[in-house]
Amino acid sequence: MENIIIKDTPNKGKGIFSLVNIPVNHIIFKFQGKPIIKENIKDFTGKIASCYLQIGANLYLDVEGDSSYFVNHSCTPNTAVRIHTNQAFLISLRPIIIGEEIVFDYSTTSTEDVSTWSMSCNCSRFGCRKIITGFSSLTTEQQKKYIDKEMVPKYVISNT
Repeated sequence: MENIIIKDTPNKGKGIFSLVNIPVNHIIFKFQGKPIIKENIKDFTGKIASCYLQIGANLYLDVEGDSSYFVNHSCTPNTAVRIHTNQAFLISLRPIIIGEEIVFDYSTTSTEDVSTWSMSCNCSRFGCRKIITGFSSLTTEQQKKYIDKEMVPKYVISNT
């Protein structure tokens, strides 16, 4: 994962920042990790849930130990996750400038709901939702906006 750096962020621990200007629709990196089906995840609560990136209806990537683990959530993301044949890529939604934190909306890849997974949001952006959970928790307006921008994998849309 060249052209990015992991460093401390205010209120969020570590995050990923750009070392170069990134154009719109640019593949920033491919998420690496061990594929795991949901039924084999022993504990899906708390901090451990942050290690898993959902890439299919019941398929997740365990990204712990990979640099992609440090991509933080934002309610106003500058990237999106695109899924292709059980592989996940982080794609820029708009130009990203040198030094800018690279973030995506965790809700766009998740079919979970507040009863199975949620977390507090620390993005501090205008319109912050304060609690992050699956795509179904978003307003209809937000869902439509994300779908129109092709930010939501098919498995998430078919689950709503």
